[in-house]
Amino acid sequence: MAVDEQLTSDPGGLFQRLQSRYGLGQDPLAMDVPFYPGGQREYSLETLRHLTAFGDMAILVTGARGAGKTRVLAELVRHESDRLDFQRLSTTDLASEQALADRLLAIAHQGLATGRTVRDAIYNFFKWSERATLRGRRIVLLVDDADHMAAPLLRMLVAAFTHADRGQAAVPVLSGSDTLLDMLDSEGGGLQHQAHQIHLRPLNRDEIADYLRPRIAKAGGDPDVLLAASHLKKLHELGQGSFGRLKRTAPAVWLDMAGHQPAARRNRMSPRKLVIPLAVLLLLGGSWLMVSWQYDDVVAHQNDQPAPVERKTIRLGPDEESWHPEAETTSSPQRSAPDVSLNDPISASEAKANEVPPDAPAGDGAPDQSPVAGNDALAADEPKADEVTAADSVAAIAQPSEAESTEVPQPTPADQANVVAEPEAAPAETSSENNQPQPNASTGQADAETAVSADQAADETPERAFKPQAPDRFTPVEALRAGAGLTAQFIAGYEEKTALDFLSEHPDIEGMVYTRSTRKGKPWYVVVYGQFSSRNEARQAVSDLPQGLAEHDVWIRSRSGL
Repeated sequence: MAVDEQLTSDPGGLFQRLQSRYGLGQDPLAMDVPFYPGGQREYSLETLRHLTAFGDMAILVTGARGAGKTRVLAELVRHESDRLDFQRLSTTDLASEQALADRLLAIAHQGLATGRTVRDAIYNFFKWSERATLRGRRIVLLVDDADHMAAPLLRMLVAAFTHADRGQAAVPVLSGSDTLLDMLDSEGGGLQHQAHQIHLRPLNRDEIADYLRPRIAKAGGDPDVLLAASHLKKLHELGQGSFGRLKRTAPAVWLDMAGHQPAARRNRMSPRKLVIPLAVLLLLGGSWLMVSWQYDDVVAHQNDQPAPVERKTIRLGPDEESWHPEAETTSSPQRSAPDVSLNDPISASEAKANEVPPDAPAGDGAPDQSPVAGNDALAADEPKADEVTAADSVAAIAQPSEAESTEVPQPTPADQANVVAEPEAAPAETSSENNQPQPNASTGQADAETAVSADQAADETPERAFKPQAPDRFTPVEALRAGAGLTAQFIAGYEEKTALDFLSEHPDIEGMVYTRSTRKGKPWYVVVYGQFSSRNEARQAVSDLPQGLAEHDVWIRSRSGL
């Protein structure tokens, strides 16, 4: 790196410039004391002190280059040299097994016995070191930069330690990079489980400031100037949290010689690199257009479908304003004006065909009629049977005869029940005392009243026949409709069990009942609560109910509309 080259080329000249610019009395980066406890260095040192004295595992001190591994080992020796026997093993002297054996025998002040191999000498050293621990001073083998050793030799050193009494034998302390663990397990021996790793992480921005501040103050400089935000940012970026790189890059940062590297020129994009993205874009665009066309075609065909024809039924007669469709299902046989749909030609033709001709004989179910003057002339002007229109048929059916109006009896409740039970019974024969048909306005009114009475009887008959399963919680719908004001509806359904299940969940709520009405021609069961004069009163009453009912979706509605 350019900064490293500038510093290593003339370090003395840089310090002189720092001294003249900031008034430094000494180099703050050359101070080894005080020991920096931040960045978990103090914790790592205490762990080393405990494991070297009482541990039974090999110790690995790992970290990046310049992370302070050697400084931590030096601090360990300074604190524990009184009770531990530290022996440094240089990697340059450990090039082979013979060199390792000679170094260990020199520590034991012994020579290689006759008939002993180099391997035996290494293993016997750790057996011998147990006696040294019993004498009060445990031996600690310090191997700095152990990752530079040969992997087989490193594994032999740790294996010899594990074959001895690990709590009493000389403990190896190996420092290096994170590859030490891989070197111990390169042949699958499982030696990495016999070692404890202490990792020294890089310093962060605040820890760099804490490390340099006491040294700058001791050197006579101003920490606020040398550790300004701009300087501290460059120190962190260039030093990368390493003590070694920090010592090399800090002078260049303080002398404004370590500016940011110019950004590299961006390579121009070749047109060939745009071919594939453009092809993918065109493919996606074509797919989108195809799907859009298909969708528009489907929507257009759906809009072309003809709307369904709505068929309406028209009631003709004096009581057409009070007629409702439900009355059709229970109409009386004595009704003189049946419903005819003008939109249905088949119904009109059938109605014309069912009309009794004037010359029909008496006793066949049609009233006896006498010939009227001018019948021949009228017959000559009448159209043929197949040319009769629906309007003529409706007009003919709508005119009642005098015989029908004079002899129709008023139906009794028993007769009305029979009408409902037998809706297809043949019409009753009427008397034919008066052969001359004369229109009478009272005839249509009497027939309409008869039909309405029969419809009401048909509506009331199922209600009288209905037996509620919970009579104490049931109120007829007529009684509810008769009352004024509002009520709160909780639930409704076609099954009585729906209302009963809901009431069984709330048996203690007074005033909550269910009733039975009709919906779409089917029984309709509704659960209601109370009688209120306003919506605010109803909402207040509902909110006073238990929580499960108060939070229920309630419909405040009129009682007359049930």
